[in-house]
Amino acid sequence: MQQKKKPLSAMLALIGANWPSYLGALIATVMDALERAGLLDNTVELNVEKRYDIMFRYGENYTCELGDVEKLDSKLQMILKVMESNPDDVTATIDASDANKVYYRPQYE
Repeated sequence: MQQKKKPLSAMLALIGANWPSYLGALIATVMDALERAGLLDNTVELNVEKRYDIMFRYGENYTCELGDVEKLDSKLQMILKVMESNPDDVTATIDASDANKVYYRPQYE
């Protein structure tokens, strides 16, 4: 029987107690915003190693760059629009680190 994959939120909750408090707050902020945008369930990786260079991987094909948490909800809405208007079978980076503009960079083999 195949083991059910734990959602990102469950994995983070398991190890979150060992992180410094500011990092835990940052993770909670980003995860809350991802959930509000409807992106949390398919988020497979969240990288907050650098507070000004936050990124997450969505599904198998998207790497999404957020920069910092400034205008986070707006950035996530722009990412959603880019996802909706591009094929989901193309591996791509979506850079929304500038809250005023988003860049879609497909990766061709």
